[in-house]
Amino acid sequence: MKLIRYTQPNNAVCRPNRNGLESLFDGFDPFFAWPQPLHSNLHLSFDSREDKDNFYLQVEVPGFRREDLKLNVVDQVLTIQGRRKSWKDENAESTVERAINLPEQVDPEKISARVEDGILSITLPKREEVKPREIQIKLN
Repeated sequence: MKLIRYTQPNNAVCRPNRNGLESLFDGFDPFFAWPQPLHSNLHLSFDSREDKDNFYLQVEVPGFRREDLKLNVVDQVLTIQGRRKSWKDENAESTVERAINLPEQVDPEKISARVEDGILSITLPKREEVKPREIQIKLN
């Protein structure tokens, strides 16, 4: 399975008020590393595939239970949201969100999903009018 991981760009917008002296310590002890937001390590990587009847998404959601996840479809945009308590600090929460533009061929009323072993599997059925159909050739 091929997974695509998003990494936050390393630029001045992401690291404000950074000077040359601070960057000297980046390659050494993590104690000196520039602090990152708590949620920056949570990314929703996914794999997609297609057959004649459906599109399929497999999304990595390690540590999230079914109750922690929510899927919405509005205007052909699938939004995956997750919220869970941190295992390190009971007062902290981890949240993730990813929006995916769906092809026009997808029938949003028939989307189904299940989660198992940290993988959220989403089936996106194609509309009947766009599915390929076989045409019978008649004899005269």
